[in-house]
Amino acid sequence: MISQKILLIRHAESAFNVAQRKARGSTTEIVNFADESRSVKFDPELLDASLTEEGIQQCFKGRSLLMDLQVDVVLVSPLRRAIQTAFFMFQDHPNRPRFIVEPMLREMLSSSCDFGGRLAETMQEYPEFDYSRLLDNQNIKASPNMWTLEYLRHDKGALAKVYIHDVLKKTKGSYNIHGPGIFVEYLSQYQNDTFENFFDILERINALKEYLKRECVNQKIACVTHSRILQMTSATEYDEIGKSKNGQWVENAKSIQLSL
Repeated sequence: MISQKILLIRHAESAFNVAQRKARGSTTEIVNFADESRSVKFDPELLDASLTEEGIQQCFKGRSLLMDLQVDVVLVSPLRRAIQTAFFMFQDHPNRPRFIVEPMLREMLSSSCDFGGRLAETMQEYPEFDYSRLLDNQNIKASPNMWTLEYLRHDKGALAKVYIHDVLKKTKGSYNIHGPGIFVEYLSQYQNDTFENFFDILERINALKEYLKRECVNQKIACVTHSRILQMTSATEYDEIGKSKNGQWVENAKSIQLSL
């Protein structure tokens, strides 16, 4: 059987990336969860963070390398920084690829920037994207900024919803508007480095690969996603907690090819 190749692109520089570097006084990216600043990690101002101006420039530089590639479909994480990256990289591509938002490409949930609490705003700004794989879920259609909770396993999403609704009963707030900020507060109380575990991500990666195998039969696909997803997807060995042992760390706005 002939191997299919998929282009996987990491989102460009985000406000969260910059804030972590500044908090640690580093000129290079903070790669390990244990080295991250907790004040930045749970900063509600960095909820579903946008690209920086430098990130947008990275997209413009990167898209010149994509112009000669056949791309029929761009699958993209629902997180804002990924959608912006896909837009700026592919908006002038000669193939005029379709943009489809795919929740399996979302980042491993560990910080405020990984919670998609600005989806309603993003959908208004980037209406050329197909959001139907999210909006087919009636809960997401009703409260798009809370979509992330619909994909968490082991009752984590359900427990978070209980906490959020208990707070909203006291504050009389809106689930869709105030829920994301309340979730960040809930997340900050979690003691582990990540809210999702690596086995959850590994299971998602395997499902993603099967989905891509089916989708790439008759079309050329590019995916815009995140560092941990790329690292787990490119790995062939995993440790006792499911973490990648040999996966590739991909820098902002850079890409790798995956053989399926």
